[in-house]
Amino acid sequence: MREGIGEPVEEESAEEIRGEVIVHQNDARISCSHLSHEQKLLYATIFKLHFGISEEMASFLDDFCQAMTDVTLPEPIGKSVKKAMYEAESRFAHRKSYYCNQCSSHLGGAKAVCENTSCPLQGVAPKRCKIMKRTTVHHLDIAPQLSLILERVLPSIISVHRQIHHGQGVERVERSETHSFPKYQRLIEMRSDFEERKINILLTINFDGVKFKKLSRSEAWPIYIRLEGLPFKEKNKFENVIMAGITFIRKPPTEQLLTEMFSRLRQELVQLRESGIPVVNENDDCTWLCTPILANGVIDFGALKTLYDLPRWQSLHGCHLCTFAGERAGYRMIWFPRFPYQGDRRTFTTSSSSSSQGMRGRTQMMDILSLNNCIPDALHVISEGITCDLFKAMFSVHSRVPVMKIRSQCLPSFHHIIATTRNYTYASKFILGIEDLPCTTGSEKDALSFVAFPLAAALNICAEPVGAVAVLAYWIVVRVLEKSAEMLVSDFEVVQDLAKSMKLLWYAIEPTLFTLKVHCLIDHAILEDLSDVGSPYHWSASSFECMHRRLQLRITQCTTNVEDTVVENFLLYKHMVDRLNKETQLVSNVFMDRLQAKVRAGETPRSGYIYLLRKDWLVMAMVVYLTNYLSDV
Repeated sequence: MREGIGEPVEEESAEEIRGEVIVHQNDARISCSHLSHEQKLLYATIFKLHFGISEEMASFLDDFCQAMTDVTLPEPIGKSVKKAMYEAESRFAHRKSYYCNQCSSHLGGAKAVCENTSCPLQGVAPKRCKIMKRTTVHHLDIAPQLSLILERVLPSIISVHRQIHHGQGVERVERSETHSFPKYQRLIEMRSDFEERKINILLTINFDGVKFKKLSRSEAWPIYIRLEGLPFKEKNKFENVIMAGITFIRKPPTEQLLTEMFSRLRQELVQLRESGIPVVNENDDCTWLCTPILANGVIDFGALKTLYDLPRWQSLHGCHLCTFAGERAGYRMIWFPRFPYQGDRRTFTTSSSSSSQGMRGRTQMMDILSLNNCIPDALHVISEGITCDLFKAMFSVHSRVPVMKIRSQCLPSFHHIIATTRNYTYASKFILGIEDLPCTTGSEKDALSFVAFPLAAALNICAEPVGAVAVLAYWIVVRVLEKSAEMLVSDFEVVQDLAKSMKLLWYAIEPTLFTLKVHCLIDHAILEDLSDVGSPYHWSASSFECMHRRLQLRITQCTTNVEDTVVENFLLYKHMVDRLNKETQLVSNVFMDRLQAKVRAGETPRSGYIYLLRKDWLVMAMVVYLTNYLSDV
């Protein structure tokens, strides 16, 4: 044997793997060493779906299994996946509709041509180019998805509602979840209905446009729905989010298309509100009648304008939450009500019917969800909005706020400090450089601002000290709001006082700083709604934005019809993981358990090593640094 090469490492056998699995003594499941025909097909389907195996590779996996074990699979993997896909589409009532890209006329099928005589695409066959590509609308029923989720999380929601009805949560000072606030408690069922095992399930809707990497010629507009009443991390999980539909279109949808997209959702919500969804509580084996209620919306400003046909942001009545008229300053609008009236809420029934205050008529979305229930969220208002404007004011060459601008002689050293700052221990909190700001995500903007803003204020490198104070005031307000999981009732008054001081200071420095998003954050989200519904970080849209990324995962490079694949993978994942969970609850098998653990694990955890500090430890480098620093001072 050549030098440097040792004995070959023997691979673990199946028996050794079984020995590693920890079996609890109280495990009442049926032990199964050999999988049945249906269980093998279930395992193969989830294996292909979770690891993103293409059809070609799946066919070679069939050959690989036969070559290594001399046993032929009961059915090709590709065929079993197609059967499971048919079951999933039937279970969730997946339907597709096609429309003309130019005139939004309904098409009879995937290859049908537009018959509208006034349309420039009349009689022209659709193809994949941006102009000729047809619009596709995918509809999904929410009842089976909601029932699937409630089978897992209903005991948690029942526990929350029981505490509310028995008054156990009234005296609590913590406000870490959305169900801790008065609005949620007003919308749940009466106590008498709860005693009869009737419960309201409050829902939050999200609608936004996104461009997928493999669909550069069109834009996707998914409709997401999530359940409230669950812990923040639990309700934002991928498996606990519902997709009611998705539209692939090259431009923002028209009112005609929006009516088609939301009409079925509206009808289903009305039907479910009348009949409810019977779900068995696994804790007591009792059947509860669950009534879903669409109570809130987390929608960015651009999608709000599309859904509700709102006035332009630069118009006098651009705010979607109140009727306050902005003040025009050149080509900018100033939204500064010195003493805002909390009862000044838009009445869209009156305004839209009379086409007053910038409204041009009613839209069908007003009958589904009132605009007053569309809550400003942290991602679009703070991270992607005000924080970006503040970065421009501080680092832009042509800053419109001179007092906040970083002095030019301090910029090189400041850039160096930010570039050499160590990152957090997990990937979503990378502290990047200032030059990376245009291509950073919302969480990366937050991580950068939480370092750059207080550092600039502490070093006093803004053009004037009052500019540093203004930056620091914003950082303090956002930092307190960002700690929503630790928020107490006593924090409300403190945050509101800070917001009032910041409001007056910013207006005194530069009135144009008071943009529409600053007005929505301070006057509405903090001063008006903080104690009633929670902070913008309670209602962050980051979980819905993560859904965009999850929909694109494990799509092979050779896929041509990406639109259908995105929806099919979502449905197949919901269907097959539900089957796997139910199977592993009854049967104990080492291979099924390992696959389920892999599916549940999700992303690879990124965390540093944890060392417990002792009193006799001494970090010499830090002692030397502090000694030198104090001697210089």
